[in-house]
Amino acid sequence: MSNYRFKINFYLKGSFNNSLSYNLYNNCAVEDFVKTVEYGSDIPVYNTSMVFSKSETVDKYCELYNQAKQLTKTNVYDNTIGPIDPERVMNGWNQDTLNYLHNYVEEFEYLVGNIDEEELDWLSPIISRFNDNIHYMENDNVGYENSWLSFRMDPFKKIPLREEHMDLFRQGYNARKLYLGYSEVGKTLWHMYEAGDTEAALRKQSNPKNSITNEIFLPYFDTDWEWNDYCDWCEKHAQGVDYKDPREWGQIEIGSLVNPDDYKIQPFDDISVELE
Repeated sequence: MSNYRFKINFYLKGSFNNSLSYNLYNNCAVEDFVKTVEYGSDIPVYNTSMVFSKSETVDKYCELYNQAKQLTKTNVYDNTIGPIDPERVMNGWNQDTLNYLHNYVEEFEYLVGNIDEEELDWLSPIISRFNDNIHYMENDNVGYENSWLSFRMDPFKKIPLREEHMDLFRQGYNARKLYLGYSEVGKTLWHMYEAGDTEAALRKQSNPKNSITNEIFLPYFDTDWEWNDYCDWCEKHAQGVDYKDPREWGQIEIGSLVNPDDYKIQPFDDISVELE
């Protein structure tokens, strides 16, 4: 363990509810994570699958539809995957629909260097919110045991991954541990494999994790997957991509709960953090 603790405080309607404290590990990823938190630790936005009101989910889905309609105003996709069809949102809330929508986030990342600055000024914020809402819908669950919490701190800080970080990547998630967030826009090959997003994989649109940042991911579940199934899927759908690169499939665990039994949280509408 390092000498640092990372504490997450939860609030509802201005009142403190509870907190979670994590002992941070002693490794190079944690050293860089601490630097990023010292740079910025405000939390303007968070994403969570802990849906406390189903009306919130409906609001997000309506927002997703309106954002798709806004994306019809750009022609940046005309010569690649074609204009977006907002009516696909209304065809049903399922993974195939969400994969279709997320293709426009991934394609934007590949096209961004060829988009003029004036168009980027209005398009980038829409794509960012569009991406957040897609992942919200993908992970819509009620309760705690199958839930997660993710947030990035502001000002956002990136430290490029180095070779010494590569050995820290592990397969899957362990419940009640603290992980570095993905921190990129798009999906890794593992995200595509989990979502069955063959279309994005065939277009080689994966975006591996590239940075240590002040973004965290807190899972409330154990999850693992079959390495051989993942390899078979990638060889079939993502030929030419280095699917064994740990940045394409792995996670970096950076801390564990001080009290492993103290893990439940109550409904919240605001978060703060402390580095102790």
